[in-house]
Amino acid sequence: MKSSSSADEWRVVQQRCDNCCYSPEHASCSCCGGKREVASVRHTREDVGDGFSHCLDVCVPCGDSAYCQDTWVESSNNGRYGVQRLVTRLPSWNDDLQSLVLDFTGRRVSSSSKNFQLALDEDPDHVVCQHAKIGPHSFSLDFRYPLTAIQAFGIALTSLFWDC
Repeated sequence: MKSSSSADEWRVVQQRCDNCCYSPEHASCSCCGGKREVASVRHTREDVGDGFSHCLDVCVPCGDSAYCQDTWVESSNNGRYGVQRLVTRLPSWNDDLQSLVLDFTGRRVSSSSKNFQLALDEDPDHVVCQHAKIGPHSFSLDFRYPLTAIQAFGIALTSLFWDC
């Protein structure tokens, strides 16, 4: 993973493609010419009620899907991948609690600035990733297609730099 100096833009990079991951370490990736970006993450903040919410704008390459758009180009062999854009579902302000709230359906979640949900840009009700504090020092990470484990984990790691 690499970030900008302000830690508001991140790139998750795969050192070798899936076809070359088992070749000897000294051999370079012969398919893609080396590194391949598997996620791009941009952080912003948005005012919501009397508070603010950290927001993520994520792009990941994906296979055949009704939700894929644009293209994700590999530099060395000009292979093309669909691009899936994921955006943060914003919490709502609760006057009774004087806090932002986000429904984590079925999870007991503690309040944290690092809690977030990502949804498909085209379908904001289709949550594909949620990261939530579930204990004093514990977080939960739930994800599904089009994210892989490494993409979801990389995206969650970028929230470590969020302040309250």
